[in-house]
Amino acid sequence: MFRIISAVIVRALKWGAPLALLCAGCAAPVVKGMPPLERLLIQDEIRQKLVLYGLYADGDGPGGSPRDLRKLADTLMTPDVVSEIYLVKGGPPLILEGREIVANTPPEVATERAKAIGGRHYLIGAVFDEVTPTTVRTRTPAVYFDATKNLIGTDCRKLGEDSCAQKPVKTVMWVYHMTWRRTQQGWQISKNVLRDDN
Repeated sequence: MFRIISAVIVRALKWGAPLALLCAGCAAPVVKGMPPLERLLIQDEIRQKLVLYGLYADGDGPGGSPRDLRKLADTLMTPDVVSEIYLVKGGPPLILEGREIVANTPPEVATERAKAIGGRHYLIGAVFDEVTPTTVRTRTPAVYFDATKNLIGTDCRKLGEDSCAQKPVKTVMWVYHMTWRRTQQGWQISKNVLRDDN
């Protein structure tokens, strides 16, 4: 019994400082009327949704869920969402209004091309420029990458060297400037400004 009590005391002393710091963070002064723990929970939910953005846009891969732009639009966007797309070559932005246009976007590649080429969105991290109880503004660097599909099990000598190794076809770099709104369905994108780096 003494050993058990000693082990508990040693463990408590070992974790005492980190736990004290964590509790101090929870009790830290409220920033702009929002407790730090609430801010962290909001940021965590939005980070999860940024990952879902890419998975809904491209699917989970063979054996997983397919691409689902309807789910992307309904789950992650408000009905009145506005997307503005700015290209590095200049000119006025392309403006898309409403989640229906997102849900009904045609596939980016032709059917035959899709058999040989795979693409995926990578939304990398997020900077939280503003967090309030009702709205959040984020910036997320992103890359869209197309590559030839790896046809494992095929005879590479007959199909050519690209058949058994992925070869980059196209890379597009963006920064997503998103405004999120708290809704009954959780946090959703009400404005999405895409800035092209290519």
